[in-house]
Amino acid sequence: MVNAMITYNPKQKYIRPSFEQVEALLKKVPNESCDKVICHNDRLTFWIANLDWATICCGFSVDKFNHLLQKYKINLTPFVKLSDEQKGLNREQTKVKVYEMLSDVITSDSKMTKGALIKYVRDNWNEKTIMSDVGRVASKVINEKTGNSFSKWQICTTQRHIRKVK
Repeated sequence: MVNAMITYNPKQKYIRPSFEQVEALLKKVPNESCDKVICHNDRLTFWIANLDWATICCGFSVDKFNHLLQKYKINLTPFVKLSDEQKGLNREQTKVKVYEMLSDVITSDSKMTKGALIKYVRDNWNEKTIMSDVGRVASKVINEKTGNSFSKWQICTTQRHIRKVK
């Protein structure tokens, strides 16, 4: 079984692995004395530990590195840096989606408070996003849209229900 990420691509962006991750990867590489044998373990340790900047390491060669990766079947997939598209929606896209979700729920006679709306967004969110908490985004959207007299939504009644302006 040949894995596609057993090769190193200098054009690909990588994240720097922790030393524990490097040690776990190199368990199957023999750590022989370095007197007469080229120290594959030492080279690989250094190159993988500096994976995000491996091309500027002393004695680095893409061919040599790929040969060692294939020889010891070392997979670099966990250290590939994800692009923005793979991570999910960016901040602005997330904000727009949250606004659309809230617009569907907030009506001119709705009885949901800010806390209930935030809970609704958290419970019904099903997309990947770079934001760790969409509830905070919902809170900011609600504050923006209820902030002044020209807003689309209004805080009504003593129970602080949020409703669409008629």
